[in-house]
Amino acid sequence: MKFILLAGVLCFFALSGNALRCWVCENARSDADCLKKGHLQQCDFNQQACQTEVRRMQPGVLVTKRCKQTLACGNNFLQNTKPAWFPTQCNVKSPSSVCRCCCNEDQCNLQIDCNSGISPCGPLGTPVNGRRECKFDENMNERGSVCSFTCNPGYELVGRKSTTCVADGAQTSMWSDPVPQCTEIKEPCSTPYPVQGGTYKCSDNEFSVDSKCEIVCDSPDMTTYSRSPTHTFTCQEKANETDWDWSTKDGCCEKPCPPHAFMDAIFVLDSSLSVGRQNWKSIVNFTASVIKQFDVDSDTSRFSVLQFGSFPNSNSAIDFNKFAGNKTGLVHAVETFEFRAGGTYIGRALNYVRDTLLKPESGDRPNVKNVVIVVTDGASEDNVEAISQQIRADDAVMYAVGVKPTQRNDNLDLEQLEKIAGSIDRRFVVDDFLALNEQFTTTLSESLCGSPCSLNIRL
Repeated sequence: MKFILLAGVLCFFALSGNALRCWVCENARSDADCLKKGHLQQCDFNQQACQTEVRRMQPGVLVTKRCKQTLACGNNFLQNTKPAWFPTQCNVKSPSSVCRCCCNEDQCNLQIDCNSGISPCGPLGTPVNGRRECKFDENMNERGSVCSFTCNPGYELVGRKSTTCVADGAQTSMWSDPVPQCTEIKEPCSTPYPVQGGTYKCSDNEFSVDSKCEIVCDSPDMTTYSRSPTHTFTCQEKANETDWDWSTKDGCCEKPCPPHAFMDAIFVLDSSLSVGRQNWKSIVNFTASVIKQFDVDSDTSRFSVLQFGSFPNSNSAIDFNKFAGNKTGLVHAVETFEFRAGGTYIGRALNYVRDTLLKPESGDRPNVKNVVIVVTDGASEDNVEAISQQIRADDAVMYAVGVKPTQRNDNLDLEQLEKIAGSIDRRFVVDDFLALNEQFTTTLSESLCGSPCSLNIRL
């Protein structure tokens, strides 16, 4: 019983906290007298209008102000313009008349003067599940007041967006348009996009406002990839505030990369004199470390390795067929590559890549992404731009890894490296050969993976 009483009290105060406040007086001899003798009163929760009543009589007037239910106040207001057997309704020329005005803003009847002979507009409601905003000089019910309407998220406006208090005759006023309605938007978002390798689980099947969908993979060995950290997307309003769409439209389920990838990758390794035997060991160990990050098999990734100096070393070249399903043998072969000094002719090496290694007879698979990774510490002594463009034109993705040279007279041509890669995003530069470490191995491996959802992104 105590709980019920407490709940009732809390409910009363909650309603009272949002209640309208009106100026109240009874039969004051003037508006000034009303303001002097009256007081501000908090209305009951069902009284959403403030009323001013002015009775003209000889000799003077009686002014009454009070809280009023909206419908009752509106009905009183409508009587101002109704004809009667004697013109007593809101007639300033009559020695005996009564005029009632309504408004519904906090303290709005403080200065309303029904005795002016011009009746203001009647009470104006607010659409359910919507908002109202008015612009006026002194009171929202005065002539010229303009009120605009908007709806809460998930609702759309049915009716006019605004209404104006206009003249309806010499002494009466009216709102130009009725209060619109806010109706719920049904299924504002379309069916979510197909998920590659999975599906989605949504909070509701109507795709209503704020519906949340989570990507669910078909297999437990798959990983969810998306631009959302939580791998969820929400039905939300667009910036134009008229359309709705999902918060993101990309996402898929794939086996994690690395180790899973589907590519034919070629490492083109600089074995020039400037590299030296000790640094050459760092290059081949780095190459082996990248290969170790990936599965190596006929249905995943395969690797080819080419050593070059003044010319490509075709005798030691590893094509895709040699270790197609033998990751251990491939890593051992790379780690035991012998150093062979020479010049720096990257262009010749890339021509060998295009003419020999990127061919079916060398194990290059159709419909598999080709990747070419050049590792060098100097500027090429021949042209690299034309051949690089040709290889990329054949849908290969090229990377350039530049190691800042240790010998004073050598230089690293960053512009040339970008011409090889075709993009600064695939051009990497490290400070020395020691920087070809585990951290950089991870960085390059992740870049080789790219976006697993690249075929599924729909922007």
